[in-house]
Amino acid sequence: MDEIPSPYPRQLSADAAVLGLPPPRKRFFRRAVTHIAWPILRHQIEFNHATVNGFNELKNEINELKNEINELKNEINELKNELTPLLAIVHRHESTLHDHSERLELAREQSFARHAEGIGLVRRDLGELALKLNEFRATYSMGVASILPKMAALELAFGNKPGAQPGRSVPQIEFTPELVSSTVTELDSFYAGLTEAFRGPEVLVRARLRDYVSDLETVHHLGPILDVGCGRGEMLEVMREVNFDAYGIDTNPLCVEACQQRGLTAELAEVRDHLASIPNSSLAAITAIHLVEHMPTEDLIEFINLAMVALKSGGILILETPNPENVLVSSLYFYLDPSHHHPLPPPLLEFILASRGVVDLDIRRLERNGAPVPSPAEGEPWFGDVKRMVDAFNARFACAPDYTVIARRP
Repeated sequence: MDEIPSPYPRQLSADAAVLGLPPPRKRFFRRAVTHIAWPILRHQIEFNHATVNGFNELKNEINELKNEINELKNEINELKNELTPLLAIVHRHESTLHDHSERLELAREQSFARHAEGIGLVRRDLGELALKLNEFRATYSMGVASILPKMAALELAFGNKPGAQPGRSVPQIEFTPELVSSTVTELDSFYAGLTEAFRGPEVLVRARLRDYVSDLETVHHLGPILDVGCGRGEMLEVMREVNFDAYGIDTNPLCVEACQQRGLTAELAEVRDHLASIPNSSLAAITAIHLVEHMPTEDLIEFINLAMVALKSGGILILETPNPENVLVSSLYFYLDPSHHHPLPPPLLEFILASRGVVDLDIRRLERNGAPVPSPAEGEPWFGDVKRMVDAFNARFACAPDYTVIARRP
């Protein structure tokens, strides 16, 4: 800070100027006032100088900030000039993206509509094809059902066994006369033809019956396996493939003869008489594929009693029968065989077995209808109502057409 001059110099006019006072007219008065006010005035003068210097420094800083702000403003203007074309490009891309999004949404809606229409056409075509196949199957089945009995009767009338070839000797079958007459009746021919018409191809039946091999593997070491109602011999064929000791019985001479011609062990016998004639606890397993539905209730109970006596401890009884839980089975397919007595719902057959003291039971519903009708995905139109209808349809029309009860003797 600048040196404050003394109040006692001889240059009175200069002192008065420094103090900011008009020069007094009389020197004595001036000196007296200066001497009295000097301590106060001195601090004020220092404060004034300091304030002026502070303002000057602040002014310089403000000027520097103004220069920096101007420089930043210039840089911002330059960046703005550079960003302007970029923003224009972004806006163009946003507009293009919006256009593409609208086109994609329209294409998705059109594709969904074409997909739904295509599914409808495919389902319509499949329905028409199914109707044609059913018509063809019905025509074919009726033709086979009418031809096979006549062929069998003609072959028997001329001394040729079914399936025999010219010049080839066919081994004679020794039937048990005390059980069933050896004469082939018209009804035997009819049921042989009925089996060919509605049982299905043997290769398909054998493929289904192979599911029981794993169950029979657990007990076949206990002894022989009996297939009751062996029919065309599909179950015996399956057991021969895995080298099980097995034989079958049937009341139809044509079926027994067909099995024997293929090298299978089969006997002409009635099930109750046969089971009563063999030693107790002599069999490892008894299979009855689509047999129990042919029996009245009293015969079924007797059959189960005799089977449990004939089985060894740990042996199993396998009963496969149509499943009346399937509406088409209980209302249509079950009655394709007029020898069927009545459908057996799974709880009823389970109760009958339990009433005979059999408690180790395994009930299996055999899914052989292929895939059920697919339910609509959540979010599709009418999801709630359609799904309920599809689920109800699948539960009654697409459920297992057959079921099996496997009972184990304690």
